[in-house]
Amino acid sequence: YEFAGWADATSGNEPCVMPENVPYTSDWLIVYKALWTPVQDVPFTVKHYVQNANDDGYELYMTDYLTGAYDDPVKPRDYVSEKVLDDGFNWNLDINPGATKTERIVLDGSLVIRLYYSRNEYAVYSEDMRQNIGYFRHGSTVDLTSFEDVPRKGGYRFVGWDKAFAPATEDV
Repeated sequence: YEFAGWADATSGNEPCVMPENVPYTSDWLIVYKALWTPVQDVPFTVKHYVQNANDDGYELYMTDYLTGAYDDPVKPRDYVSEKVLDDGFNWNLDINPGATKTERIVLDGSLVIRLYYSRNEYAVYSEDMRQNIGYFRHGSTVDLTSFEDVPRKGGYRFVGWDKAFAPATEDV
C-alpha cells in the first residue's frame, strides 16, 4: 500500500491538512489516522495454451501482460481471449478446473494465470450429407484417404476424392 495522507474525525476517509501545532488539552484529544491506497499498475500475466493438432498436449499460443491494483481479486475465467476463440479454439471448465477460483494480484508481479483451450472439431460429410465420414480438429491436415469407411452410393465404387484439403477450419 502507499501512504495517502492523514484523516481526522471531521474528514472521514479523506485526507486532511495536519496543523503545524496539534492542540492538546487534558479534556480534549485529537486523533488522526493514516490513509493507505493499494499500489496501482502491478503487473500480472495471462498465458493462453491451445491443444495441439495431434491432441497430445498444449502449446503456448499467446501471452497477455496486464496490470491491476495490489490485492485486487482476479478470476481466470474473466480473461478468456476472444481472439483465441475466433481463431478456432474452445474454452471450457472441464480443462480449466481452477478457473472459478479467485486469485489476488501480488506486488512482485508473479501472478500468472494459465488458460487452456481445446481445438474445435469439424465434421466431414458425403456430398449428399447422408454419411458422416469423420471429424478433424481445427488446423489439422485433412487426410480423407485415411478413413476406412469411404463414402458409398448405390451402383458406384469409390475411387478417391476430387480435391486435396487444406487444414480444417470448418465442416466439409
